[in-house]
Amino acid sequence: MTAITATRRGRREGGVRKTPVRIGVFALLLLVSAGMLWTEAAFRTLEAAAAASWLNLFLGPVTSSGPHYLVPIGDTGAVLLRVSPECSVLLLIIPILVILSFFALHGRTPLPRVILAALVTIAGLFLVNQIRLGVIAVATNVWGMDPGYELSHVLVGSLIGILGFVGALLAALLIMGVRRKRR
Repeated sequence: MTAITATRRGRREGGVRKTPVRIGVFALLLLVSAGMLWTEAAFRTLEAAAAASWLNLFLGPVTSSGPHYLVPIGDTGAVLLRVSPECSVLLLIIPILVILSFFALHGRTPLPRVILAALVTIAGLFLVNQIRLGVIAVATNVWGMDPGYELSHVLVGSLIGILGFVGALLAALLIMGVRRKRR
């Protein structure tokens, strides 16, 4: 059984003080997650534009329009790739931000570390997804739709996304100072 006591500065549950600042950071992280979800179409447009801008360095003229980016294939062709909702980095960022919001509310982690972990997670996952989009574009450019796009999108792209998610989650936990209990 856990005792619940009250203090003047905030409620305590199981020994963790829920101050207005902690509640505010919790709400802020949830609002950022909801805002990202609400503006996902604009965010996908940003992802496609970012990918097109740096892929120009490697593939020649890559352009973007909305959540699409046009990748040259061979000497004469091109293919229009789309950053779909399922391929957006938001699919990876939002769950981690929700997890971090609960660390802000319930954890003993200092709030600046939770906020830093959220910022590093967003930046790191955006970078990982840009690499993923780039791998798909380069493979499609070099090997065409089949096998280039098929293999890079389904197999390699999924592996990059999963490893990026796990890496971002581990980085967030390390930044917050979450350690395994030693016996």
